[in-house]
Amino acid sequence: MVRSEASEAAKDEVLTDAPHYLARTLLANGIRNMYGVVGIPVTDFARIAQDMGMRFIAMRHEEDAVNAAAAEGFITSRPAIALTVSAPGFLNGLPALLEATVNGFPVIMIGGSSTRHVVDLDEGEYEGLDQMGYAKRFCKASFRVDRIEDIPLVVARAMHVASSGRPGAVYIDFPDDTVAQTLNGRQADDMLWTATDPAPAMPPARESIDAALTLLRQAKRPLMVVGKGAAIAHAEQEIREFVRKTDIPFQPMSMAKGVLPDTDLHNTSSCRSKALGDADVVLLVGARLNWMLSFGQGRLWNSQAKFIQIDINPEEIENARKIDVPIVGDIRSAMTMLDGALAEFPFNAPRQWLDELHGAGAKNVAKFAARERSEQVPMSHFNALGAIKKVYDRYHGDLILANEGANTLDDCRNIIDMTKPRHRLDCGTWGVMGCG
Repeated sequence: MVRSEASEAAKDEVLTDAPHYLARTLLANGIRNMYGVVGIPVTDFARIAQDMGMRFIAMRHEEDAVNAAAAEGFITSRPAIALTVSAPGFLNGLPALLEATVNGFPVIMIGGSSTRHVVDLDEGEYEGLDQMGYAKRFCKASFRVDRIEDIPLVVARAMHVASSGRPGAVYIDFPDDTVAQTLNGRQADDMLWTATDPAPAMPPARESIDAALTLLRQAKRPLMVVGKGAAIAHAEQEIREFVRKTDIPFQPMSMAKGVLPDTDLHNTSSCRSKALGDADVVLLVGARLNWMLSFGQGRLWNSQAKFIQIDINPEEIENARKIDVPIVGDIRSAMTMLDGALAEFPFNAPRQWLDELHGAGAKNVAKFAARERSEQVPMSHFNALGAIKKVYDRYHGDLILANEGANTLDDCRNIIDMTKPRHRLDCGTWGVMGCG
């Protein structure tokens, strides 16, 4: 009893500082990796986090650090940390912060910043900048830690915002004067808590599921377009089951390749123009009608096509054109409900439509195959990619392919098959080169 009381009394005397408490809170929330460029005032925080068991990956530029953390967020569906120094380092990270937000990648960027009251009075502080204010327009939310006691709250809020709804980036400002604050051990233990279910399931209304299947049953040329939102949602099993039951052909967006294997006979990548141009009912699964899909309009699409859209963000519905059946909810729940409702609303894609797509695709596959297998010297654009394909097909396993460039991006997408989800990184929705 005496020994226990002595231990509790010792906790009251031991102090923890903000860097230790922040690292401890991040680890308690399951965050294990941090990418960054160190410097004042976050050098000690990076060292402490590493000593406490977090893996720190040093980068040469802050934009690369945020891109790397965001890529991890895409692959794991959990935010990683990007760490920057104040002002110039923080500003270097902003383009990637916005890219993560536009792409829907969960990431938390922590930026060291200058002493708050000196910056607020515009007294000419070293690297003084209202970083929290600047970050707001580049991410889903921006928070500042003014008190050490608020660290668990700020981290929990960041986890919820980065992970829930459509994922994205969050900025946490870590000022120099907060870095120096301390808290006694008992208070630190009592105040530490973690985010509860930061990405909860959000099932859609059953009426929208019934309406979607009713429309699909009327289709003569149905098509499912799978976007990277489906990859982020880890909905591959539910989507594969739906294709198995219905025979619906699918068109994968570039970072959704592998949600369904590219080798699946329902894949229309090799006849994209025909699939999109002839489809009369289109099921969008985590795919946005933005520039990458010509906003659902124009020559790319059948002008009479009807659209069903599954998206977790209601603001995305009808952002560019009429959506006949909106399904607002998380993709895994929506696809599970669609799979379950097929017993009541059975449908299968017509065989004639599948045969038409197979015929058109076979011609394009043959054309690409001749180019990629060519042994001409010097190598052409196509047989260079063909050589990469041979290596990737042999060793792909858990290799992740980073693919950028203009023609290289387009042609690699068609030549190299992906069989696993979240194994392909490219320039994404915002079209920013350099993330690889």
